[in-house]
Amino acid sequence: MRKIFLWIVRIGSFILLVGFIAITSGRDPISQSDGPIDVTIPGESINEAGWLSFLNETDSNYEPRFDSQLTPTPVYGTTVESSPVERSNDSNQSENDSGLSASSNLDIYAFHQEENNPQNNFSDADNQTSPGGEAALDAGEICINGPVDGTFVKADELPESSIAAFMDEVTELGMHIIIIQNTRTKGANCNSQNCCSMTNYSWLPGLPEKLGLILEEAAKREVEVYVGLVMTAQGICPAAYYVNPNSSLTIEDTSQTVRIIEEQYGQHPAFTGWYIPDEPFLTGWRVPKNIYDYFGGLVYAIREYSDKPILVSPHLCQSQRRTPEEISRRAKTFKESTGIDILLWQDSVGTGAVDIGWGRYESTLDQHFAALSDSLGEDALWAVNELFNCCTSDILVPGGGAYRPAAITRFALQLTMTAPVSRRVVWIKQHHLGLVDPYHHSEAARMIAAFKAYFGISGEYLIPRSYQWLTPPNYEYADSGNELFDLRTGDPIDFQNETWVGIEGKGPQSVELEVDFGESRSIDWIGLHLLQKEDAGIRFPSQMGIACYTDSLQWPIITSWSLPSWIDNQDGEYVFSNLEPLGEHCQSVRLWADNWWWTFISEVEIISSAQD
Repeated sequence: MRKIFLWIVRIGSFILLVGFIAITSGRDPISQSDGPIDVTIPGESINEAGWLSFLNETDSNYEPRFDSQLTPTPVYGTTVESSPVERSNDSNQSENDSGLSASSNLDIYAFHQEENNPQNNFSDADNQTSPGGEAALDAGEICINGPVDGTFVKADELPESSIAAFMDEVTELGMHIIIIQNTRTKGANCNSQNCCSMTNYSWLPGLPEKLGLILEEAAKREVEVYVGLVMTAQGICPAAYYVNPNSSLTIEDTSQTVRIIEEQYGQHPAFTGWYIPDEPFLTGWRVPKNIYDYFGGLVYAIREYSDKPILVSPHLCQSQRRTPEEISRRAKTFKESTGIDILLWQDSVGTGAVDIGWGRYESTLDQHFAALSDSLGEDALWAVNELFNCCTSDILVPGGGAYRPAAITRFALQLTMTAPVSRRVVWIKQHHLGLVDPYHHSEAARMIAAFKAYFGISGEYLIPRSYQWLTPPNYEYADSGNELFDLRTGDPIDFQNETWVGIEGKGPQSVELEVDFGESRSIDWIGLHLLQKEDAGIRFPSQMGIACYTDSLQWPIITSWSLPSWIDNQDGEYVFSNLEPLGEHCQSVRLWADNWWWTFISEVEIISSAQD
């Protein structure tokens, strides 16, 4: 009887919780009509502005590259406002607030492309450019000086037999720098009580011998190599890595490590510099003096044997608590006090949800990098752009949420907002933007295709002529016009942000839309940028699929795929896409997704690996 009573209490609590969420989140239970909504893509071409010129913009009042204000042309039914929808927790939201009346007989809303711009994708028919780059390359050609200069590498994970192929993958994407994260570690098999005091420093598997092969393959491709030393802060003794006994022990180990590596590989032409793996925390309430002493001691240990440049990588997690000017002053003080040559500032968009224009915080990513550039100078400032999804909160570590390859449009905006730097490197190509490493994520193939298409290496990043909602979004989370193709992903920790479009869950094919290219196009990858926030009833769909229209009147279902089992239940963003190329040609595509919960979408990626 007690068990039955407990189950009754649990079920009753769940019902009350669902009702409370529906009221407090502003979700109106009034259902919408099942009629479709048409949306036209704005006429301005991305080629008119250009990727490289856009990189230099650091204005905090960021505007999307496309004009998001559309002039709706109703086919029938009530028109929808073209201005962004104001999100509110008021369940009695008025028509003026939402753009739609709760009682509107919504059937169809058509938004037609301007006649003077018939292009239905990013690529210009004459020069075959993509949104982010110059003319696309011929198959097999190496891209020189791409949008990203380099990547971090976990050398211990990379098999020796894969090093040459990995270097080919690096250069194919236009990169010419690799930073080996670390060659040594500390405290194997220890626990939080004794890690910092242990003295068992050791080489990672295969190192330092593997350095020789890495340097040889790098030299063949004119790739610069920065060698990481010993890591102690990440998961070993993070609370006290900069104080004794860890501080003095690590400085001593660094000295011996540098001596050994310098003796064996110091004269190698590809060996460019050093990387200190422990990351200084410069955005907290204060910066303890011990941090300056610790990193200054590491620099001194390196300088005993080498004059190569020294890199270290602070992060912007919790940067909303400090002004850009305050953080930049700390960065300058840190550099001058320690003798570090170059600071690789992590953008922390994946780890800490740093604001890239969502309007959540007063300071945005571009403001931080502009202040850092003014303080340090471009030559001493690099950016680390995070390739993975975010996240459960604004204070977290890598791995929160769906730690998988991010949307290419979010990543492109990160590059844009970290413009005033001398170099950009990514974390971490091996997992999120590569297929050679055995630990790569399954979604990496989609991101590689998107990267190549978006930045003009190969393929095309496609924008349809128009799209039509067959299952209309809820009026409180409406599509204000072109939200699915405006090149802006939604805020991963704020479902109320206007960048999200919300559709109520009703089971199979709760989400259905049709995109029209106007002509047959090659299609290989289709991805939905989604949000999960369980306490608000928002979850990733359990399944999605596509149907293709060519020149017949039928819509044969090409394929469908289920949400991967490895996606955890934590809140965050995720790009739900096919894991193998589709290899289809379609004039129009219908996308559908199954969900009994709310589905929140901000962007649709459609990529052709071929150049039509």
